[in-house]
Amino acid sequence: MTTDTFGNFSRPRHDVDRSASLLKHLYLVEREQMRALAAKHIGIESWTAKNGPPRHWWLASRHADSLRERVLELRYPRRDVDKDHDPGLTAFLGELTKGGADAEFLLGIYRVLRPGLAAGYRAYVAEADPIADAPSIYQIEHILFDYERAQADGEAFLASLDPASVEVAMRWVDYLSRSLESIGGILGLDSVAEPPRDHPCAGRPDYVVPQKCVRPKEFAPARVESPGRAPKNHREQQVWYAIDHANEVWAAEAPGGFMWQMPKMPWAFFTDVARWSYDEMRHVQLGARRLDAWGFEMGVDYPMVGDPVDAIYEQGGGPLELLALLYYFEKDAPAHRMVTKKEFTAMDDTDTAIDTDYDWADETIHLKYGFTWLQHIVGASKPDELKALVERAGEMWNTWIAERWARGEDGYGPFMERIEARISATAAGHER
Repeated sequence: MTTDTFGNFSRPRHDVDRSASLLKHLYLVEREQMRALAAKHIGIESWTAKNGPPRHWWLASRHADSLRERVLELRYPRRDVDKDHDPGLTAFLGELTKGGADAEFLLGIYRVLRPGLAAGYRAYVAEADPIADAPSIYQIEHILFDYERAQADGEAFLASLDPASVEVAMRWVDYLSRSLESIGGILGLDSVAEPPRDHPCAGRPDYVVPQKCVRPKEFAPARVESPGRAPKNHREQQVWYAIDHANEVWAAEAPGGFMWQMPKMPWAFFTDVARWSYDEMRHVQLGARRLDAWGFEMGVDYPMVGDPVDAIYEQGGGPLELLALLYYFEKDAPAHRMVTKKEFTAMDDTDTAIDTDYDWADETIHLKYGFTWLQHIVGASKPDELKALVERAGEMWNTWIAERWARGEDGYGPFMERIEARISATAAGHER
């Protein structure tokens, strides 16, 4: 006996298992894009390209999180979203960080990975049921909105690169493009082929996060970020504080590195440190914006360094000590920012006061991040060990910075001369 069914309704569409499988591909790509951008950030030299990626990997963390939740909704009660990924896609994503220097890596992300990812999203929507799978479509439409703006940023990053380095890097672009084609694209919907194992760019070693923050070669060399004396007046206080803000770039680079160095941490760790990095890079931009308005040239009139990273790694520390040092700095930040905001408000510097207020809000969140993940690593039952770790990281910093000044290795002399000259010129201009 056959079942009598209505006709006149038929359209190609994913069933739940197929939707979950494809969304899991997209989640994995967003996750690994986030980790790759974050891990390579410390080694990027172009300031234009250094400035923007933290926003992009924070967006990728948001996209990955929403896709991850959608997969879990569709597959409930199954919880296998973070395992059993497609091996071909996993292998392709593992190649991203092997791109060298600025040009190879950035071209690989913005000319190969991201266009392929956008094509995957559009292919998913083209076959998705607009009613049954409406939540997925909603998420993807908003992801593609973010994608267009971020891709425009990416083109600006690429435009900042030396044309000769871009030309050399095209061989890497060819390798990644062929690798992506060999797995049938991001979703594996196209024909597959053997990966380009005989390509000149194949077989590179796995990426290791550098232990030194790279800065543009046109920046003057320096070892420490802050002047070695207290400010003498309000103008100096404004400039000192802005220089500290501008140099928080290391605090964006360090959490970015953690994503690569601590791959087995819980998913919430990655979303937290992605936000942490983005916040710190926004603080950099706030300080640089004020200094630029006051006539200071970055890397010329004031230093741009990663001295806390140097302090940890040069004394034999590792990522855990660097995380502890971040927390060491953050734990007193909210109270300090509250006082600082009042001081700048009193001197009628509303711009710095407002920037400080937003900074204060961010640092309160970061304080929670630092404690939560240090406790996770050290163990909730070991508060004394956690306290000792943070104190040791602080001692490493204090020892290192004191030694730089005591040995005359600070490199600050030329910067101090230019800073004082700029402040004097500004003061003279206001007096006329």
